[in-house]
Amino acid sequence: DDGGIMKFEIGEIVEIEYGDNSPRKKAVLLQFNDGKLFGTGKLAKIMFIGENKPTYTLLDRICKL
Repeated sequence: DDGGIMKFEIGEIVEIEYGDNSPRKKAVLLQFNDGKLFGTGKLAKIMFIGENKPTYTLLDRICKL
């Protein structure tokens, strides 16, 4: 099981969904992380469109455009 990683490509523009009724934000997918960084599940390094520094989010929050 790849945990959903194979659905996405590095450099792809994706949407980030937070589960509440807030609008989805667009981001560029930069890197996958195996969870060792924060001791959590599968993470992805992203950069939100219009931002100037990257951040991490859980892989299950990433959606295709």
